[in-house]
Amino acid sequence: DEENSENSSEIFNFLMKFEPWKIRLMADNALLVKLSIEIANGALAQAIAEFQKRGGNFTKELDLVLADILTACFANFAALWLSCPTAFERTPSDLKNGVSGGIRRFVESCPNNAFQISGRRLKSFSVRQRAFSIVKPMPQLFVIGFCATMAGYGLTNLMIHLRRVLNGSSGCVKEELPVMRTSAAIGAYMAVSSNLRYQFIAGVLEQRFLGRVFRSNQSLSNFGSLVLRTGNLYLGASMLVDWLS
Repeated sequence: DEENSENSSEIFNFLMKFEPWKIRLMADNALLVKLSIEIANGALAQAIAEFQKRGGNFTKELDLVLADILTACFANFAALWLSCPTAFERTPSDLKNGVSGGIRRFVESCPNNAFQISGRRLKSFSVRQRAFSIVKPMPQLFVIGFCATMAGYGLTNLMIHLRRVLNGSSGCVKEELPVMRTSAAIGAYMAVSSNLRYQFIAGVLEQRFLGRVFRSNQSLSNFGSLVLRTGNLYLGASMLVDWLS
């Protein structure tokens, strides 16, 4: 246990050297635990959802299932990362005056999470800044979802094409996936559904509820996060399959 604790401390101290990690870890020292939950349970939750929705076609469509699982794991990580509360006020960039400069300064002054608490190292935010924080990560999440799906399903379509070549017939393999349409659908799903669910969990359920109720017991707080995020992963995986179908 002591050795594991020392290893965790070394990883924590190493990540604190990088600004994007530092501002998140200072706001939530259990961030690494939550990332572990997302990665470990993400694949399992997606696989269960795929099995329930596809039934007897699960093994026949295993290539599609694997593409969904990889895409979901990456998407979960990105959604968690972009919705993490940050620990201190960022200094806006040295931007030129004018409309564009003013917009950039406003965007940079908004928090990552619309519901994150204020006080201590966490600055206070206006209602307008919090409201914009819901919209702020949408373009990034859409691009991440779109590109991840393009890569995942592009590989699947390549496999399907190779099967056609090896089998010498197109009758024994299913049609290629509509990659562009599917990528856009998953990008939109991440920008809206994943964005809202992850912000609510991180800002309201974890930081405002678990963080206060279990202030003196980090283990119980981590267990609460495990339950919440496992349920969210399963719900998100099931919703994604329904959305794509």
